Amino acid sequence: MPTTRAQRTRILNKNKELNKGVIRSDEDGSILDQPQNTKKGQKANMKQGEVDHIDERDNGGSNSNKNLRVVSKQQNHDKEMKRRKGG
Repeated sequence: MPTTRAQRTRILNKNKELNKGVIRSDEDGSILDQPQNTKKGQKANMKQGEVDHIDERDNGGSNSNKNLRVVSKQQNHDKEMKRRKGG
């Protein structure tokens, strides 16, 4: 079961609260943009914040808040590409 919109919103809001009103990557501390939906054919904002599983659900990771973190869309993409290549 994927994370819920409410859960993702809570994680992002807690991140902002802890970082004086800005979203920061839990991976490297960089400031991230507010997440926005991207329309088909529109280039995605790779600096927007996303909620990511620390331990992937495919590998037994859960949707608990302890297993979720905020990263940029680029960081999440890079993690997925590395996972797909087996590394």
